Amino acid sequence: MRSEISAYNVNDPNSGTPNLDGMHEDDLAEFAEEVMDADIPKSIRLQLASYASHKALAMRHRSRGYVGIARREEAICDRIYNNLPIKWQW
Repeated sequence: MRSEISAYNVNDPNSGTPNLDGMHEDDLAEFAEEVMDADIPKSIRLQLASYASHKALAMRHRSRGYVGIARREEAICDRIYNNLPIKWQW
């Protein structure tokens, strides 16, 4: 992962959730994989991994000019974020 997020430890409950909206799409994909092995509730792992994956897709679509598809992916991200417990929001 890039240096700005390398300090995040998915297994440290005190490290907080990193700002997924500030990550590069490659880092989001890596985060989605790593968070699945984290020692946090399964429902949270699934939500965070899903958010990261959809955010990466949105970024990819937007960069290729597929704004409508990107907006749909971003709407999914908004729903996931709004359903996360406050403790896990950034």
